[in-house]
Amino acid sequence: MILDSRPRANAVGNQFQGKGYEDVKNYKNCKLIFCDIENIHHVTKCFDKMCQIGYKEEKWRTKNWLS
Repeated sequence: MILDSRPRANAVGNQFQGKGYEDVKNYKNCKLIFCDIENIHHVTKCFDKMCQIGYKEEKWRTKNWLS
């Protein structure tokens, strides 16, 4: 299984620029799934911020660090 985080339309649009996505014809028993995440860069930044909050030692000592 190949997961592409972009919407299918974005991947197809990239093909016109000489880019694209994996061709399942190159793999046996393979399936390509698009996850339809519009802005993966925004998701990555949010994930990085969450990790920074979670790994700060003083935050782990605080009882309600999630709030």
